[in-house]
Amino acid sequence: MSKEKILEEAIKYVNIHCQCEVEVMLSYIIDRIVEVFNCQSVAIMTIDEAKGEFRVKSEKGFSWDFVRHGHLKTDETVFKQVIEKCETCLLTECDSELEDIKCRFEDGFNTFLCAPVTTAGKPIGLMCIGSKDKDAFSPEDKDILSSLADLVGLVIEHGQLRHRIREIAPINGLTHLRHYHYFYQDLEQDIQISRNQRQPLALLLLEIDRFKSYMGMYGFKKGMELLVAIGDLIKQSTMGTVTHYRWEQFGVLLPEKGPIQAKETAELIRQKIEEFEPEGKDVPVTVSIGLTAFDAEAPSAPEMVCQAEEALWEAHRHGGNKVVSFAEIAK
Repeated sequence: MSKEKILEEAIKYVNIHCQCEVEVMLSYIIDRIVEVFNCQSVAIMTIDEAKGEFRVKSEKGFSWDFVRHGHLKTDETVFKQVIEKCETCLLTECDSELEDIKCRFEDGFNTFLCAPVTTAGKPIGLMCIGSKDKDAFSPEDKDILSSLADLVGLVIEHGQLRHRIREIAPINGLTHLRHYHYFYQDLEQDIQISRNQRQPLALLLLEIDRFKSYMGMYGFKKGMELLVAIGDLIKQSTMGTVTHYRWEQFGVLLPEKGPIQAKETAELIRQKIEEFEPEGKDVPVTVSIGLTAFDAEAPSAPEMVCQAEEALWEAHRHGGNKVVSFAEIAK
């Protein structure tokens, strides 16, 4: 595929797959950019206005620590210029700003291209590509990336609209589990009961390991079937409230279960999924599980979620297919 052809193919893909999740469409666009521009790293980042930072929405070629913990300020270096002027910027070895970009991304870029992502004419993020080759991108590539960034903005805007529509329904249409919009509401109610009755409460966050690899090998339809199957396995393993939390993530609320019982439930879920064999399975299907549990008087909902997420990332860092309790890493 030529660089001139990439925009045409991306638009065609988005039109055909407009009902897909935003992450799927963005992942396709990023894969084509890596292939056609022969670059090492691509990132689509959106603005977190509350923190004045960019948050990585989709990427390829960056470390997990950067995606999770990278803090790129919107008012620094070339990022500020791109957002304020709403113009694509190309940096080569001749530009002094390139050294600062290398420090920000912890990568040895020798050419860097950055375009604003906009919706309704307002900048909402950046699309960046970096290459270790000198003069990897031409001025003409700026126009191509600008058009792709415009397409990304439309994809994100479309996804936000679908998100608002789906929030009306309490049940996810795909997995028939509780919709993530109601997750905090359910958690707040269980926390209140825990406090009033001094009962234990536990929260599990699960994420399918290597889900993108599975999707890449078997396609979108099989990926959706896997989400449904995993959701069913979780429901079969617990009487708790199961939520389709995010894309390949699930949340489980376990009222009246303390740390020991919650760990047993999590291990049962992990084992059932490990033993599950979808048709033609070549990519192992496993889950990472983060757990936080209290014997009584659970803390606030945001605190519980942060603890479960931290435990989940720890499970990922140790290769997945693992249950990690926040209590274990907080010692």
